[in-house]
Amino acid sequence: MDRSSQKNATIINIAKLLLLFCCLGPSLWGQATDSIPQIKEKRILDYRLKDNQRLLQKKTVLEYNIYGNLVQQSFYKGEQLQRAEYFKYDRLGQLVGRLRYDSMQALVWSEDRQLDEEGRKLKVTQTAYQPPGFQQQYTLYSYNSRGQIKQVQTYNTEDQLVSEVNYLYSQLGELLGSNAWDLQEDGSKRSLSILHEYNKKGQIQRSVSILQNGKDRYKEVRNFENCFIIEWQRYQNGVLYSHFKHDKEQIRQQGPSEIPPPLPFQLSPLEYEESRKDPLQQMDYQPLRSISTKNNDAGLPVKEAIREGEKLVEVRYFFYDEAQRLIRRKTVDKVNEEVKEEELSYTAKGLPLQHRQYLDKKLIQERSYEYIYYSN
Repeated sequence: MDRSSQKNATIINIAKLLLLFCCLGPSLWGQATDSIPQIKEKRILDYRLKDNQRLLQKKTVLEYNIYGNLVQQSFYKGEQLQRAEYFKYDRLGQLVGRLRYDSMQALVWSEDRQLDEEGRKLKVTQTAYQPPGFQQQYTLYSYNSRGQIKQVQTYNTEDQLVSEVNYLYSQLGELLGSNAWDLQEDGSKRSLSILHEYNKKGQIQRSVSILQNGKDRYKEVRNFENCFIIEWQRYQNGVLYSHFKHDKEQIRQQGPSEIPPPLPFQLSPLEYEESRKDPLQQMDYQPLRSISTKNNDAGLPVKEAIREGEKLVEVRYFFYDEAQRLIRRKTVDKVNEEVKEEELSYTAKGLPLQHRQYLDKKLIQERSYEYIYYSN
């Protein structure tokens, strides 16, 4: 792989580590359904509505084998193929390889996986096919006696170790943190350490990240309450340059259903471009807003009122069918005086069939699903 791809190997692994701590709330779109027939092919068609005409923007085609494994996915812009990816499985149905092709159906990238007897990754080899030759990197994985990932090492085409991540666990199996390094374009090493602290309930309370890149040292300190970030400090070479603090009382009033993921996804936990210095820009919620929710007998929300301070800014309404599947959502913007509506329909087996979006009662976007099934 090229140098930037080698650097990304460490970044991706660290991002996965961070995502282990996300406290995901309930989803309105994933209600349980009855048994689903075996799908051979699924098509997702995205249309834009203009002058009462449906214009196909994107098309995604997913193909499955008889065991329900995804074997091919193709992405189109309109009807023009952009790229396609093929998936390979072993006799146990475990993913062991991928092949990626461009719009001209030329092979541009591949991945091969070696698994142990328990299906865990031992070695992953990625190859980029770029004229006049190809670039390759491979990653080795090792595990502790509990089966938790212990170390990840990535090598380039010349068998040179270019990145390494080591994970640290408590006696209870909690992930305490990691130490990582990778090679930069000039041959120097960049190092990153992450440490987490937990309370007696096993909830994360504090996370500290330290990045050393040449002479520059960056540090982030995040404090949590009930899996909700309440304070975030950023330092550069020992100088505090960014500080975010949340109102604890507001967090308690919101309740667990309103708690967002504590660590918003970033390609790297420490990125210091000028445009990303404000931590509020990276949050998946607006801390100055409060949400009041009314639920139905099934515990699903039927109305949400969103306020900024004392001002009502948005109201959302939810409608369900007899199977408690969301079939309509209406959002009234009290500031811009806009009304957005969404309509969802399902097949007899509960699979998505159509998703329409309206703005002030005008249809603006439509997504359709088509299925081909294996015969019994």
